[in-house]
Amino acid sequence: MLFHCDDEWTVLGCSGHDSVESAKRKAKGIYLNIEDRWVDGDVTEADAERYLDELLQDYRCSSCGKRADQVDRLQTKGKSYVCDKCRLSGQT
Repeated sequence: MLFHCDDEWTVLGCSGHDSVESAKRKAKGIYLNIEDRWVDGDVTEADAERYLDELLQDYRCSSCGKRADQVDRLQTKGKSYVCDKCRLSGQT
């Protein structure tokens, strides 16, 4: 995710990207000299996955178990969720 903020760090909008490099390319096209301001978050991929597992624990496909951020669409089905791929393949 690339968050667009004002001078007081209020989020004005955001965009999703396939990778950090993709987000950086997008930001570089919008903000002049932004590459001079990148700060390493010092977070491992495993740390990020654990955080997302905890944050999105209630938002998983009931068929395949993928989190909301791992699918294109997660829809409610009764009291559970189903992702677009499981819905289309009839696994619900």
